Amino acid sequence: MKIKPGLLISVLVFLLFGSVGITAATEIAIETETKASTEAVTEISSYDRAQEVEAAPGVETQVTTSERVTVHYCPAIYGDKIVWYNSTTDADVCMYDLSTSTMSNISANEFDGYDPAVYEDRIVWIDSRNGYPEIYMYNLSTLTERRVTNFRSYKIGPDIYEDIIVWVDMRNGKYDIYMYDLSTSGETRITTSGLTQYPAIYDDRIVWTDSRNGQGNNDIYMYNISTARETQLTKDESDQLGPVIYDDKIVWTDMRNGNADIYMYNLSTCKESQITTNEYNQANPAIYRDKIVWVDYRGKHSGAYPDSDIYMYDLSTSKEMSVVTEGSSQSDPDIYGNRIVWVDNRDGYWQHYNIYMFTLGTSEESGSIEPVEGLKKLKNYVNSLCLQPSTVTVLGAKLDSAIAYLGKGDEERALTELENFIECVYSMQEKGRLEDKKVECIVSETHRSIDLMKIPDRI
Repeated sequence: MKIKPGLLISVLVFLLFGSVGITAATEIAIETETKASTEAVTEISSYDRAQEVEAAPGVETQVTTSERVTVHYCPAIYGDKIVWYNSTTDADVCMYDLSTSTMSNISANEFDGYDPAVYEDRIVWIDSRNGYPEIYMYNLSTLTERRVTNFRSYKIGPDIYEDIIVWVDMRNGKYDIYMYDLSTSGETRITTSGLTQYPAIYDDRIVWTDSRNGQGNNDIYMYNISTARETQLTKDESDQLGPVIYDDKIVWTDMRNGNADIYMYNLSTCKESQITTNEYNQANPAIYRDKIVWVDYRGKHSGAYPDSDIYMYDLSTSKEMSVVTEGSSQSDPDIYGNRIVWVDNRDGYWQHYNIYMFTLGTSEESGSIEPVEGLKKLKNYVNSLCLQPSTVTVLGAKLDSAIAYLGKGDEERALTELENFIECVYSMQEKGRLEDKKVECIVSETHRSIDLMKIPDRI
């Protein structure tokens, strides 16, 4: 879940030519799941991050190695799948499977495909094969493609969660958010303001930027699909841009301090926090669980085009770290599990951008940590869930087998057992024995242990 390149460009344009935001106190109106009323609470984080920021431990991998005059854009990651599009003459949506070290084209036709998003085995994107932008979806499990929209209008910024696809549509002459339910083949118009930007979805909540209160006063809004209720989340008289959402956390780029900062709102506690306080600009956030990543300009150098880096903040430890600080441009970060992907032009040629990935927790210092401990903790977690005894037995046996092979130094067989374990988890999900959120957590932690045993090959 993240901002697309077009929105980041709009943020930068604002930074260069827009007015300074008002540094006023903020009243936040937010929907809570347990109350019918709206509660406003503002809490600015008190810790000081002006101190030197240490580098995040981990290993960097170059995912694409294309020749010059090939620009890879807008990477998104879910599980073992990385998707993006390259801006060749006939732009294609591409995918790299980390589990098999193979790359494939998803939209291999003569027309442009762009703005991809991925969830589980489904990839959605914008495709212009019919002469105008339409939403398409590809199912990796069934190897089938599905056309989602059929209306001659401008569309942009699709996102997907489970069976729901959201996007911005200009069919009424204005920019509104629409939703499509794959399970019912039903389409719903979500907004009527006509002034929306890229939406993001998680569970039954859709968030977006809306300028209905005036230019230079963009706010974050949320729509609850279950209750069909819209809520304005921010009311500061400046720009709040490009929200992303994970679980009960909403993160965005905020201009209230006169420069771009990263802010977060917690739906469970109804509290807002300022994540970055650096005097330079931070924008284009993405979030997964307790980790937030963004594009950071604190290391910029003189010249027409400032350098940008990727930074990360861990909510569980209240610690900020740098992910990549190469003397070039890094942009469009996304994160899933302990993997962060982004666009990088460190080769120095303005039309030569590649996709890179950083795997957290596999540096020389931490690479020697045995993944056995992680698997034991994972087994304890599985045992703590209220599952059928047969389900616990099957999953526990797979983990015990992987641990045993690791104890013998046979990583290849351990990896096979963990891959079988993941297949069992998904099978239990299909049978209704495991909830989606628990599946996501289990699979993510399994991949973390796998990453400690291997580093994906470069393509």
